Amino acid sequence: MKVAVVILARDMAYFIASTILKIRGEFSDVDVSFTVVDNGSSDGTEWFAKRAGSKVIRYKRVMSRSVVVNKAVEVALKEDRGLYVILDLMGGNTADDAISLLYAVMEKGDRFATGWISPKQGGDTIGCIALDRKNLEALSGRDVQEYLLGLLRSRELEMSRKTEDVLEHGKMKRSSERFDPVGVFRLMRRKHPLKFYGGIGMALMLLSIGSGFYTVDYFYENQNLYYPSAFLTVALVMIGGFMMVAGMMLNALTVITEKVRSERRWRRSEIRRLE
Repeated sequence: MKVAVVILARDMAYFIASTILKIRGEFSDVDVSFTVVDNGSSDGTEWFAKRAGSKVIRYKRVMSRSVVVNKAVEVALKEDRGLYVILDLMGGNTADDAISLLYAVMEKGDRFATGWISPKQGGDTIGCIALDRKNLEALSGRDVQEYLLGLLRSRELEMSRKTEDVLEHGKMKRSSERFDPVGVFRLMRRKHPLKFYGGIGMALMLLSIGSGFYTVDYFYENQNLYYPSAFLTVALVMIGGFMMVAGMMLNALTVITEKVRSERRWRRSEIRRLE
């Protein structure tokens, strides 16, 4: 079986290499090709994807979802494969979804035509889909998201039980989940330390400017220094500066760590392939 995996990604430097290597490691005896459609990433997504052995098509600026999805279908059609998997990482889907669909293909064999795991988050994402050549050609020129939703409503998708279970789980999770601000902050801190700590530092700097203006205005009016606002200004400047520097250092450390991990995974996958 020959498989073409097309991954849609933006600012996924920390996950793109592990996603590719996890799928490749799970199906080391299958001929799998990878192409990443990078939708205007500002981090090292392209570098990590190439390092993990994937071809990359990169937009220099963020494009609309329809453009990116159509590009993914166009790229997949150029590959001479028996099965095509399109994985949208921006919808919260992971390598495990692609792996589940590939196992579903193996279970159903020639009876498999199409499988879809719905997006875990985001209304403008397409989730993860697996298609044979005929059904992939049917996607060309369509609004892929609306087409998939229409297929789901009309129950024309030929999904295995395993794929269907994942889909139902995703629907239940999406309907029951609530906005968790603490979880969002934790996710930002872990994935994007520069944006998280830098944003806090910038906010503190802006507050220090306001406090400084108040201190200066009070001094000119009363010819006396208002110590609480003066100390607050100095404290905000120091803390804000520390947060911005900490964000840059943590971001650099995270990138270096991911590069080292990517290199190790790459070496392990190469050794496994040679064996």
